[in-house]
Amino acid sequence: MTRNTQNYWIDWVLFLGMLTLILTGIILWGWTKPKNPGNPGEQAQILWGLTQGSEFLGLTKNGGWKQIHCWVGVGLIPFFLLHILFHLKWIVKTTFGLMIGKK
Repeated sequence: MTRNTQNYWIDWVLFLGMLTLILTGIILWGWTKPKNPGNPGEQAQILWGLTQGSEFLGLTKNGGWKQIHCWVGVGLIPFFLLHILFHLKWIVKTTFGLMIGKK
């Protein structure tokens, strides 16, 4: 496999993973928060009518969405490290070029 092919697939995995993190983050952000912090039993339906214990696309907040969000994030770490490793020469060269200031 050529370096370009490796970069292509790593970038696709990173793109799809980040898209998943964004979507699950929006779903988790839209879940309920208490109207009154002093009375946690009182719920507000912030987005999509989600309440504590309700399901969205067959998954609950604690029974699916958080786990997907967390494990996709953890799973992306090696791909980020590979991405940085494959581009390390460019990163170093560009950083020194910007710091020293080419003329």
